[in-house]
Amino acid sequence: MLEIAKARAIEAGVSNVNFHQATVEGFSAAPGSYDMVMMHSLLHLLDDPASAIAKAAELLKPGGWLVSSTTLIAE
Repeated sequence: MLEIAKARAIEAGVSNVNFHQATVEGFSAAPGSYDMVMMHSLLHLLDDPASAIAKAAELLKPGGWLVSSTTLIAE
């Protein structure tokens, strides 16, 4: 998915975006470093989703966006 996102950014001429893949626990950055944090199909897999949301919120600049979506089909 990261490769697709990178390719689409290039195709669209977007150069002010970075893509990272990491575990919630293993990722570190300075507080207030990001305009947006995206967490897709993740929260239902974590033992402590509230902690992950708190960490994402800490990474956001004032007025930043946290985007999360999870689709659960069947079980």
